[in-house]
Amino acid sequence: MKRTPPIQIEWKPDKAAWNVPNGGFYIWLTIKRSINMELLFENAVKHKILLNPGAVYDFEHNNSLRLSYAYTSCEEFESTAVTLARIIREQL
Repeated sequence: MKRTPPIQIEWKPDKAAWNVPNGGFYIWLTIKRSINMELLFENAVKHKILLNPGAVYDFEHNNSLRLSYAYTSCEEFESTAVTLARIIREQL
């Protein structure tokens, strides 16, 4: 993905931080306010978005998500990121 990930457009630096690696297919998104990840997961599934909470990878509650764009088009990723940002904003 050569374009700036849309999550940067949807979130200001005071709301979330993200790491876009030089290689790979994942963006690591950390929400700077406490959020109920279980509820976020449930709300995202209602919109057909499957999340990977950061706790799955480091076994600590960290308000992080791993976003994958390995098996999606840029357009689908953008649309999903916009929806996910809206879901997160509603929950905060």
